[in-house]
Amino acid sequence: MLEKVNQILRHSGLPALKDSSDYYFLGEGAWHAAYRAVLSEGDYVIRIPKPVAYDRSIEFHEESLLAEYEGAKWYYRTANRAVKGICPEFYHYHVSPELTYTIESYMGETLNLSAATKQQMYDYGFQLGSFYKKMDSLPLERQGFGYLKWNGTEASGELEEDPIQYLIHEKAEYQQELDNLLRSDLPFCKNLVKQKAEELLNLRQIEKYGITLSNQDTSPENLIINDQLPKLIDPVPIIYSGVSLAANHIHNYEVTFPLYWNAPRYKRHEFHLYKDQLLANSQGFREGYADQSEEMGLALGIERMLKLLSMAHDHYQKIVSPALSQEQQIRMGSLSEVKERLMLLLGLLENYEVRDKGGVR
Repeated sequence: MLEKVNQILRHSGLPALKDSSDYYFLGEGAWHAAYRAVLSEGDYVIRIPKPVAYDRSIEFHEESLLAEYEGAKWYYRTANRAVKGICPEFYHYHVSPELTYTIESYMGETLNLSAATKQQMYDYGFQLGSFYKKMDSLPLERQGFGYLKWNGTEASGELEEDPIQYLIHEKAEYQQELDNLLRSDLPFCKNLVKQKAEELLNLRQIEKYGITLSNQDTSPENLIINDQLPKLIDPVPIIYSGVSLAANHIHNYEVTFPLYWNAPRYKRHEFHLYKDQLLANSQGFREGYADQSEEMGLALGIERMLKLLSMAHDHYQKIVSPALSQEQQIRMGSLSEVKERLMLLLGLLENYEVRDKGGVR
């Protein structure tokens, strides 16, 4: 492996290592293996695509890799304009059938939930929420909307339709998901959920906040803590509503991570043991992003409810399908675990509340 690491270092313009004691294996994500190289110039993280992910062979796809890596480069550069040093300052990548990798500045160790207090997690969340708000204020440099694609020269949004009209028309999609759940034979308080969901859906005006470059993956495994300051790595960039992506972070820390703890994809993190810390982070994020604005607090509350609705609908679709694929089982767990989680999600929908100057909704 030393030879491979040195090949990448030389190719990226950095000096080679002298021996194998100067690098070590950091771990594996879903798609990449990561190594830390220790140089006199500083430490770097090298990521190499895995040949197998989610129990299936991964074929080389140049445009997908270019979109992913160039998108990360763009996100890092933009994020560091919002908050200097929140992402790696150095980032380089190469894509070819013979050699594909990314290399970036080493930011530190990932967040250790077992060692973090609730107050620390609140503070990290508040700082991240403030950062997301600053990202919303930056001008959008590229065209398109949605996830990123490679357009031949750069990574840009894969959708060409008017993003404002898209966000307006999303209401119909959420209404359809709600209707599907209401028509099901699932045992939950349907009239109550219908009333709450439709009231909040009618109040949704997310389009007036515009779109931004944001990050869909701020999971604890991508969160670095350095001198009590949160740093972000390995983003999933997307051009979309900043409010929706802020709500996504809150939803993930309050719902996704605690409820998906038994899925193979998440099991090693034992997120269910750290519900209080995760909740504290989501609360801090909400306050950092809303910045005492009741209007923004309501907008976040609406988006969080819609993400809960979509997650419940996705689980419902899985239990009425013939079978779960291997990748779905890795991401979501067994069919019985999906059914159990669905009932928990429906319970959360029944008890969902948003508080604003109009009262409890």
